[in-house]
Amino acid sequence: MISDAIIQSIEKALKIKITHIEEINIGYSRKVYLLNNQYVLKMVLSEKKEADVLREITFLKTYSLPYAPHVLWMDKTRKVFPYTYYVETKLEGEPLLVRFPDLAEEEKKFVLEELLSILNHLHSLIPVVDERICLNILLGNYEEYINKAVQSHSLTREQLSYLMKLKGVIPTLFKDAKVGFIHGDLHFNNILIDDQLHLSLLDFEEATTFYLEKEYDPIYRMVRRPNSFIKGEKLTLDSKDFQTVPLFLEEQLSEKDASLFRARLLLFDCVNSLKWYYKYPEYDLYNEVLFQKSKILLK
Repeated sequence: MISDAIIQSIEKALKIKITHIEEINIGYSRKVYLLNNQYVLKMVLSEKKEADVLREITFLKTYSLPYAPHVLWMDKTRKVFPYTYYVETKLEGEPLLVRFPDLAEEEKKFVLEELLSILNHLHSLIPVVDERICLNILLGNYEEYINKAVQSHSLTREQLSYLMKLKGVIPTLFKDAKVGFIHGDLHFNNILIDDQLHLSLLDFEEATTFYLEKEYDPIYRMVRRPNSFIKGEKLTLDSKDFQTVPLFLEEQLSEKDASLFRARLLLFDCVNSLKWYYKYPEYDLYNEVLFQKSKILLK
């Protein structure tokens, strides 16, 4: 539970009396509480996560986006808690992941159109960086994950040779790819929908400047396995209820070459699988993505 010192510091800063506290989520990197059904308290739990959170707070305070929470106050002094904690406005609605299957087809289309409108604005917020920086980051991440897999003895010699061949196509695959500011962890459990079908975005901790296709990678992985993106809700989702999502995105975003859009999404899927492969080399999905589906990228 939250200490009296933290409660008192928030009451003093916001000039309120906290009468109701509800635990929303407790994970490995932070605790989240609802205060008075009006405010959201987020408490960082690790040094490693703190830098991401401070970057998120700076971004939210700088841009004050209508589709994102507003940071009302934060404490990073470590006087009453070992790490940063801060208070945001509570956004109305429930996770789009939960609501989407029950929407009519026209409502789904309306929601996806609004999502793209929000993302068009988000992607244009920060001046575009040199795309070579993004390429170097992508190649660096790929190399890092391969090294981890090698060190953990997760790869055979043939698998390593194949993955190095796959790495070789990345510069060509991302030649002239668009770069912009992205949310970085955009799946339907980080999107809220209200009764009027309007959307808000949550959790900007992984926001960064990168290739725009990377924005849709979590959505594609969510469509494939929606239940793996549930946080605490007691329900079972069917991937069939989300099958129209990639079709809509490809129609709206792929411009002249839908195959290139899909290929870049597949590469990001490979990078994500490679990231976790050294821990779970026996996981069928990672093997399928890395050594079967990826073959299309080498043709």
